Amino acid sequence: MWVNIQRIIGVAHCANVVWPDLVQRPQDLANYCCLLSLLSHTEYESYFGRTFLADPNPVDPRQPTEKVWQEFMLFGIASCDYPNSQDALRWTFWPYVREELCRVATQLDTAFAQGMTEKLLYVGGLLKIVGHDTRDEKTRLMLLTSIIELLLTHNPDFSRFNVEDSISKQFQLKASILIYLNNKTRSINAVKNRLRTIYQQRSNIAHGNFQAVEKYIQSLSKKEGEEEYFDDLIVDLYGYVRAILEEYLKDQALVEFLKNN
Repeated sequence: MWVNIQRIIGVAHCANVVWPDLVQRPQDLANYCCLLSLLSHTEYESYFGRTFLADPNPVDPRQPTEKVWQEFMLFGIASCDYPNSQDALRWTFWPYVREELCRVATQLDTAFAQGMTEKLLYVGGLLKIVGHDTRDEKTRLMLLTSIIELLLTHNPDFSRFNVEDSISKQFQLKASILIYLNNKTRSINAVKNRLRTIYQQRSNIAHGNFQAVEKYIQSLSKKEGEEEYFDDLIVDLYGYVRAILEEYLKDQALVEFLKNN
């Protein structure tokens, strides 16, 4: 069962979120919910943009909110029979996910107080487009890649570097470091190689080199039990974006240092 966008406001009960502003700007509220979903889901390698939103379109700011708490309570009652702790979709059930939502909401609230509101809600907006507003694989890959670029790369010196090559190197190195710090069981070299593939396909799409994209797709394994798909890059990107955002919320100074150097 999915919550109406207003019901997620109930998370404010366990964090000092400044909700009046978000409620008055329903697009921001929708973007916030997409951030919250990415940072609290339990689907991991199966995640493909699912959110708490029954309707991802913003609520009408003129719509009364008197019944928000009642709706959220009813959702909680209806969710009492939630799956066991191993079910990948357990995060969509309020009794199971309440504690984690409160933890993430508190992190986001702290980040907003530190001046990160505009950047984080913009990222949430991109997540909303990827997860709800488009089904085009190329667009999804482009937008998810752009989130990592936004958080970690800077414009190189045009007189010293090939711009695209320099951004690609920044993208691979900085993202690999943070993704590894987030989970040291990963192979940092494997992550870097995957990021290289992702950025190559991002560049092919950005420059309209669709033949190269198709060549990549045709090169993917079709061996039974080892099948690969273009969508796998998107699934990996969701995991990478989550890891980088988690590190950003833990240590903004470190991520900003990486971005600027």
